[in-house]
Amino acid sequence: MSLEILNSKGLSFIVDKNNTVHNNTTQNSTVTFFEYKEGYIHYKTNILQPGWWCISPHKKVDRILITNSQNEYYIIENNIKGLKDPKLLDCYQSFDFESPIFLITGHAGGGTSIIVKFLRYLKVHFGDDCGKITTRKPHESVSIRSWWDRLEEGHSIKEYQDSFKKILGHYNYKPQHLNMLKFISHEANRRVAIMGDIFPNLKVVSIVKPPSSKPGLTTESNDLSSKDPKDVLLTQLPIVEGTSIFHLEWNRFFMDYQYCNKLLKFLKVNKHFKTTTEFNSFLEMIGFDNSYLN
Repeated sequence: MSLEILNSKGLSFIVDKNNTVHNNTTQNSTVTFFEYKEGYIHYKTNILQPGWWCISPHKKVDRILITNSQNEYYIIENNIKGLKDPKLLDCYQSFDFESPIFLITGHAGGGTSIIVKFLRYLKVHFGDDCGKITTRKPHESVSIRSWWDRLEEGHSIKEYQDSFKKILGHYNYKPQHLNMLKFISHEANRRVAIMGDIFPNLKVVSIVKPPSSKPGLTTESNDLSSKDPKDVLLTQLPIVEGTSIFHLEWNRFFMDYQYCNKLLKFLKVNKHFKTTTEFNSFLEMIGFDNSYLN
């Protein structure tokens, strides 16, 4: 059988066991397929027009995320063997917006993933849906990323806070841990400033990394290298309006353990590197490649 999901206007999305999504609403929607249990995120986001359908060819896809411009979010669980019907997940989690929360941001291809991986090994929580810690990329919550992508669509702060809580359970906020979000952009925008309005006690880490002259390993890093450095810097130095921000020099972070300790102090991470040897051993353990230092 298929799963029918009614949106706020009473119009439906139909999801079947084969990871096919039919959009029977009157709005464009985005559909993201990902492998939750395998810990590998497919950031294959399809723009689904009214009356259209899309499908994922990946055999291990077990979660589907549907969003639209009406600030609605639906997460569907599917059985990869087709033994169970699709299930709409209740991902609501209460949240006090006065609680501390941290954001790391930067330009796509600008070195954010390895910084996040570094922090994850120090027990910083980036979400249950951010992929396995051993992978190279992407290390960001797939559910909260979809929410970030829609932050400039003109909704009120209250509406953004309500939709955040509706999907927060998929991220799984942990009150006794240091919780952090990772969002990247391809161009300058006002999303970080909006985040400051949504989360009054937000702290931001912005990664500043100049484009490399060396060939990159990903499409994003090569795209970064092809851009005007001034445009890249505008993205790496986001607009903030009263929010505390740490502009992190990427190259310096991996070359100077004392500078790294400044970031850890800013984030209140319970770790302090004492020597260069200790720091370099940690970098080797997480798989950092020194050849990418400029």
